[in-house]
Amino acid sequence: MDIEEILKKNRDNKEDEGTGNVHTRGLKLGYKTFTLLVIFFIVFNIFTGQTSYAIQSIFCGVIAAEYYEKYKFSKEKIFLAVFILSCIAFIVLLLNHVKYILS
Repeated sequence: MDIEEILKKNRDNKEDEGTGNVHTRGLKLGYKTFTLLVIFFIVFNIFTGQTSYAIQSIFCGVIAAEYYEKYKFSKEKIFLAVFILSCIAFIVLLLNHVKYILS
């Protein structure tokens, strides 16, 4: 492949590094905001005497999904361990939420 073909492919590419960078920064900000909201609702529920099973299960589900993708990419055992523990926590918290609502 000569230099002209490479340049043409690069120009034809709809997504450039800037777009990818903005997307990544947006995801990071969204993740931080989500985490802060989860913490806020858990603390609020503690002070008002409510359970936080649903919020905690959603958070663990997000963590599990993130670490599953990290493990698939890197095959590092720590990511697999976090994924498995997050899945267990997700299931337990979800079942506790369902049990609490139905009782």
